[in-house]
Amino acid sequence: MTPEERAWLVDKIEKRKTRYDRGSHWWSVAHHSSLYLAAGFSAASALLLKLDSLRHWHYATDVAATASSVAALLGTIAASGGFERKWRANRISRGRIEELEIDLQNDSADAKSVRERLKAIMAAEDEAIVGNGK
Repeated sequence: MTPEERAWLVDKIEKRKTRYDRGSHWWSVAHHSSLYLAAGFSAASALLLKLDSLRHWHYATDVAATASSVAALLGTIAASGGFERKWRANRISRGRIEELEIDLQNDSADAKSVRERLKAIMAAEDEAIVGNGK
């Protein structure tokens, strides 16, 4: 492998690693936030309606209905957004890129083999996020 090929591959792999790392982080935030916030709003809604000490509060039912609506909306967004699938795809791709990065440290690494594995990682990530058309 020429020094130019190695430099190009190192740059390409580093950019992909950064992309997958950021994607893994932000899809995880979206996935977990939507799930936990939906559960929190749902529980708050039930609590507002059940607590006798809040019966004198005129807006308790309005706030409970709003919390319930937000919980339903967050649940729908979480399910339809595919956040967990995207988070997992980016996390797996990041791990594969890190393995490729380690292999590239070997002086006898074959540029063609590294490029083929990089393309396979990119294709697998795309398929995991978008799906295979089924």
